[in-house]
Parts: sequence; structure tokens; C-alpha cells
Amino acid sequence: MNANAMKRLAVVSLLGLIASCKQLDNMENMNSKTNELATTSNQISQTSDSIAKQSESILDVSVGLKKNTEDLYHQARSKEAEETRQRARDALKLESSFEEKITRSAIYFKSFEFQLWTNKNASSRDDQEYREELQLEAAEEFFRTVQSFYAEIGDSTDISPASEDTATRALFSLSVTMHETHHAQKELIKKENIEEISMLSMIEDTLKKESQLNDGLISLGDLKPYEIAILENAESARNLLRMRYDILSSMVLAKVSDLGDPTYGTVASTYTQLKLYMMKWNSKFVSLNPAQKAQVDTFLGEALRMKEVLSSLGINSELESKIGKIYRNMQFTKTTTCKNCVNKNDINNQLQSHKAQIEALLTK
Repeated sequence: MNANAMKRLAVVSLLGLIASCKQLDNMENMNSKTNELATTSNQISQTSDSIAKQSESILDVSVGLKKNTEDLYHQARSKEAEETRQRARDALKLESSFEEKITRSAIYFKSFEFQLWTNKNASSRDDQEYREELQLEAAEEFFRTVQSFYAEIGDSTDISPASEDTATRALFSLSVTMHETHHAQKELIKKENIEEISMLSMIEDTLKKESQLNDGLISLGDLKPYEIAILENAESARNLLRMRYDILSSMVLAKVSDLGDPTYGTVASTYTQLKLYMMKWNSKFVSLNPAQKAQVDTFLGEALRMKEVLSSLGINSELESKIGKIYRNMQFTKTTTCKNCVNKNDINNQLQSHKAQIEALLTK
């Protein structure tokens, strides 16, 4: 081999060596990049784990805050409701006007916490079970309040709507407002398919079960705790329904007679009471304006409903003796004076309708 050929071979070999070195360098660089990528992936994975843990921590904090907020809401709701009832109860004892007593009694019933129940699921506490707990608390407190007024009266066998005794009038005002419900419950009922509850509905529904319990058709285990609490005070509950019937009937008289109208009053002068009790008198119904007639119809309608409830429960549904005597002296003389009457036939129709309701009230 000559010298030139050997030089060419040496150059080719050198070039091949250089190319091999470059390939090796590239492979080392690729391996380095791969290692860097793996390191970066691990770092990303660790960061993701950290973010996940932080998210879980934030979620735990959110759940905790939600629970704390709900606890604060329930505490505030209970406290405000209790304080409102206390103020209403205190005012009920002090007010002399029957109209004011009715106002305070209505506030008292509307501020029971079951009236503010929201129908949320168990995680928010306001579930059906909790509603019944609130009903139990309400029933127990209400009958304690009732017993405190009975204690002031002394003789609970002679309770009349004509009484001027403060405690007696407080009981009558409570009896006639037991149906009251808070606007929050009314709004909830519009949105959701739930039953409206009042102290009156609780008492009526529970007393209907008393005969079934006495006959052994159901047991105490079939009753809800608040129903048992009401049956523990069954005599007071029956008396309240009876008082509601009597006071509604008296409130009708207050509108259509001279028995006492200015403040839903049921107490007129002794002379006026005696005159209505001893002599015939004419109902003023047709001379009332439409709003007043509607109010009388409302009172009469509920009085008649209460009469049916009392009869169904085996409770005497005859009107209180003095009230009944005054009603029986009522006359329905035709008059040419009638507000919202189109003609004489309209006058007669209104009078006959009013007379029919009064006669139903007097039916034994």
C-alpha cells in the first residue's frame, strides 16, 4: 500500500471515530434529558399530591365552616324565638285590652321554633325528626304557660268569656289564636309539599287519637313524643278547644249586638248584658259594611267548625249558658238599611243566611 492510500485510510478512520463520538455524546444528552424529564415528572406528581391534600384540607375547612354557620344559625334562631315568646307572654299578662291580648297571643304562637323549621336534610339538622322535636318542646312549654294562668284563676270550673279577670282573658286569647302560623312556614308550604302545623292542629289531631288509645287500638309506641305530651295535658287541651268555641261565639255577638265592639270586647256594661240576656234584640248584621260582614262570617264559620270538632271528641258543644241565652234572644227583623245590598231580595238573602248560621250554632 502506498503512502497516499494509507493517508486516505487514516483520514476515513478518524472521521468514523469522530462520528461515533458525536453519536455517543447525543445518546448521553438524550439520557440526561430523559433523567431530567423523569425528575420533572416526579416533581409534578409531588406537586399534584400536595395540591390534592391542600384541596382536601380546604374542603374540610369548608365543611367545618358550614357546620359552624349552621350551629350559629340554630342557636340564634332558638334564642330569638324564645326571647320573643317571653316578651309576648309577659305582655299578655299585663295588657288589659282583649284586642291587645289577642295580638300578644298571636305573636307567642308564631314564635315557636317549629314555625321557623326549614325542611332541610339531615346534614342541615332541619329534618322531619327535628321538626317533631321542636313540636315536643312547643307542646310542653305551651301547657306550662296554660297551667300558670289556671293557677292564677284558682277556680277553673267557672270560666266565662264575660269575665274581666286578666288571667281568664289571657286563656281565652290564647285559645282563639292557637291556629296562628308564622309567614315563614306559609312561604315554605307554597314551595314544598309539607303539612302546615299549628298548636291547634297538633291538639285536634292528637285528641282524635285519644279514644283509639283508650280502646287499645293503638299504643303509646304508635304516638309521637309531642302527642304524648299533649295527652298528658288532655283535660287542659279539651278545655282550650271549648274556650275557643265560646270566645268565637262571643266575638260574633260583639259585632252584631251592643255587647261590646270597640276592642273585640266581650264585656259590655252590666245593664247592657242584662238587657240582651232578658229581652229580645235585633241583629245588626245586615247594617254592617262588607268587610265587617266578612269578619262575622269568618268568626261564625270557625265557631261552627269548632262545634263539630267538640262533638266528634265527645265534648259538650252547647254554648255557654249566658252566651246561649243572649243568642236565643236574637231577632232577625227585616230592615231597609243594608250596606252592599243591591235590592230588598239581597237584604232578605243575607239575613236568611245569617239566621241559618246562628240557628246551626244553637243546635244541640
